[in-house]
Amino acid sequence: MQAKNYTIICIYRSPIGDFTYFLTNLEIILNELDSISNELIICGDFNIDYMKENSKKNSLDSILNSFNLFSTVTFPTRIFKDRSTQIDNIYVNVYKFDFSVYPVINGLSDHDAQIIAFTDTSTCNPKQSISLTRKIDDNTIRNFVHQLSYENWENVFMEEDVNIIYNNFINTYVRIFNTNFPLVKIKNSQNSKPWLTKGIKISCVNKRRLYLNYRKSNNPLLKKRYKRYCQTLSKVITAAKRLHYSKLILQSDNKQKTTWNIIKTLTNNKKILHTGIPTNININDKPSTNPTDIANAFNAYFTSVADNLLTKNFSEIETTNNKDPITYLRQNFRHCYSQINLKNTTTHEINKIINSMKNKTSHGYDEISDKILRASAPFILSPLTYIFNKVLSSGIFPDRLKYSEIQPLFKKSKKTDRKLPTHFIFTFLFKNY
Repeated sequence: MQAKNYTIICIYRSPIGDFTYFLTNLEIILNELDSISNELIICGDFNIDYMKENSKKNSLDSILNSFNLFSTVTFPTRIFKDRSTQIDNIYVNVYKFDFSVYPVINGLSDHDAQIIAFTDTSTCNPKQSISLTRKIDDNTIRNFVHQLSYENWENVFMEEDVNIIYNNFINTYVRIFNTNFPLVKIKNSQNSKPWLTKGIKISCVNKRRLYLNYRKSNNPLLKKRYKRYCQTLSKVITAAKRLHYSKLILQSDNKQKTTWNIIKTLTNNKKILHTGIPTNININDKPSTNPTDIANAFNAYFTSVADNLLTKNFSEIETTNNKDPITYLRQNFRHCYSQINLKNTTTHEINKIINSMKNKTSHGYDEISDKILRASAPFILSPLTYIFNKVLSSGIFPDRLKYSEIQPLFKKSKKTDRKLPTHFIFTFLFKNY
């Protein structure tokens, strides 16, 4: 059978609620769904015991059967000591398919869970998330620094053009970087409980066994033992969580960031950033989904925003003061100033700046992090000093250092009301040096 769309409804009916009102509204809902869905599953706690004949059971069955919905649960769903009832149920209208229904004793409630499994349906298995990352560890960093130490940077010191000098330097550096830090595929694990040890899992199994014994018996000692075991297990789990998260903080280079990540994980507060070029925005109050038009709209806005602000500001002041900044400077600072002479930098100064950087793994478009830069500093101080002194003496800034990544981040507002620039902020990711 091909994969289909199922409509699943979960219901809880209060045992003291108006039963007639419940049936009336249930019929209204089923009438609405009957025209839009072929496969329907209704499950929940109806508080109607199907283990014995009663008027409520017959009335509910009468309505559900009229929509080709039938009960599938044939076993007790609530068992306590010597009493058992079948007040939880699953109704389906897909009897043409093979399925099985069985109970699951969870120990969380005196109600057992029920699972319905369709044996001849195909489901879309989610693809396992695989991402590419650099293999960076102590061993690869050591190899990278070792290979970098053999470079004499002849292609840097023998050139005079700033752009050629810097391109030769960065090309060599990146070549060695890519060689020692290859891209590897990693599977993104979904382990939401890393603190769950093998011992805790065994204890959970024992807890389940004690619960079954206590539920089937009237012995108060079994209940007392089960409750005491639950309290002990709860303390062990709390201690395991505390130990796990304390270890993460102690091993982290950025303890504040790690602490906040732990808080977000425990509170399930995972903020989703809408990064990348938006797929739809309003351009001149008209919706647009054309990628080229959207990109051109961003470019047009940010290349003209300065002139527009300047024109707006000047229109608000007197005409006599309507002067552009360059004219203002020329009229008020007519005498010449002494020439500015920039001193050459030294390897000591460059080394001091690099070592002042935090040992972080974040990076720009070139993937070179501060951590890698600090590790390689002793072997790139000379070429970097030569490059920076050439920049100071020539007044030319390398073109390759002018690159940046610009990411539009969608601010909180209605998705149907995306306008430029009201609902977007931009982040600029520059190179490290």
